[in-house]
Amino acid sequence: MNKLIILLTGLLYISCAHSQPPLVTSPLLLSIDNVETHRVDNSLIRIIRHNMELQPLLEIERISTPDIKLAETLKIDAVTIAGETLGFKESDGVFIETLKIRKGIITFILDYYFIRGGNTLIKCAINVNNNKLGILNCKHHKTP
Repeated sequence: MNKLIILLTGLLYISCAHSQPPLVTSPLLLSIDNVETHRVDNSLIRIIRHNMELQPLLEIERISTPDIKLAETLKIDAVTIAGETLGFKESDGVFIETLKIRKGIITFILDYYFIRGGNTLIKCAINVNNNKLGILNCKHHKTP
């Protein structure tokens, strides 16, 4: 009888111990706002938008197929226009207004706020040619 009570107590303990949900940690950074994936030729292009107030960063990754391996990453935390580098952390805020991928070209428009006041719209483009990310090209964008 004592063995039965010990056995039942042990089984009850084991069942209670395993009924607790496991502690889950997320591999995603809390600053990530949005992740989207597009196919461009033989590659997948993954766009990772961060909350620009928490982590002023835009990441573009090229993933090779069919083996699904990360081939290259472009981390954008500053843009250069006419020789002047505008760092995202050195601004009063940077916001992604639009982001599109068409015909192998990634384009996006940033609304960059200067610490000294005022803002400017910046249009950037990255060409995806021969399964490689091209150079980031940015210029001032005039609204129509």
